[in-house]
Amino acid sequence: MIINICPSPHLGGKPTALDAPNGISIHGGDWLRTRLWICRLFPIAILLSFVGIFLFGCATGYIRDYQPKSSAEEAIKETLISFETAWNNHTEEALLALFDEDFTLWVWRGGNRQILFTKGRFGFRLWEVFIRLRYLSLGEPRIGIKDNEARVYLPLSVDGRSHQGNFTLVNRDGKWLFLEWEFY
Repeated sequence: MIINICPSPHLGGKPTALDAPNGISIHGGDWLRTRLWICRLFPIAILLSFVGIFLFGCATGYIRDYQPKSSAEEAIKETLISFETAWNNHTEEALLALFDEDFTLWVWRGGNRQILFTKGRFGFRLWEVFIRLRYLSLGEPRIGIKDNEARVYLPLSVDGRSHQGNFTLVNRDGKWLFLEWEFY
């Protein structure tokens, strides 16, 4: 027996008691009415889910909107803005000037953390990344500072795709430099 879960007048007319399991109408058509409501609400639920996900992604602010709580956070914010500007202008020299000599770019692939680039050990060339990942937009950060090291967690958008970025910055001679970038 074929059970028509979402009966439609376009697919053969009105549903009957034969559309219920085993050809038995449950409580005078309650089963059928329930199925009709599910069929009507399911597309709406999917649409609202996508709208909610979109609005959640838009809810985060931008790095320029962030209000620092201390002078150290203000300096870190300026470093992050310089990073975003250098990336979007594709000026490799300006970007490399923001990286510590031990800078490492980590990326998550297949559930494993792998080194994508390291400045000091292998030589560091960002041009290949610029070709693939052209435009970067940093979201509003959460900053934690301990001694001369800061951890920054922020949402970021690369070519319109949402990601998460975790940065470790170090203070070298009064200037905040990127030590690590974990990208996923």
